[in-house]
Amino acid sequence: MFYGYTMKKQYKEEESVEREPFEGILGKSARVKLLDFLITHPFDSYSIKELSEFSEISRTTIYEILPDLLRFRILKEVRKIGSITMYQTNLESETTKAILRLNTALVDIIVNESIEE
Repeated sequence: MFYGYTMKKQYKEEESVEREPFEGILGKSARVKLLDFLITHPFDSYSIKELSEFSEISRTTIYEILPDLLRFRILKEVRKIGSITMYQTNLESETTKAILRLNTALVDIIVNESIEE
């Protein structure tokens, strides 16, 4: 039974890497989950509430992570709707470009490995 559990767990981890290479390799911390969401949806803008809902991270945690994302220019403020600030992935940022290159490299590795199998 233990062996079966181990195999099932390994299969789930491999499946996770294939679906979400960034999270699959770097883990499912809140920062990684949010970065994964932002790089897969770079053209839309989001409020804190929407970032929380779509990335499945609490608003409190989003507020904790937000200053770093703004400081490293991964996110940028794009507009205000009343008192709500909307944020978008900053595709002009060197940090974001590096994250996107890493994600692309991870996808390429996964695709090449699956072709070889």
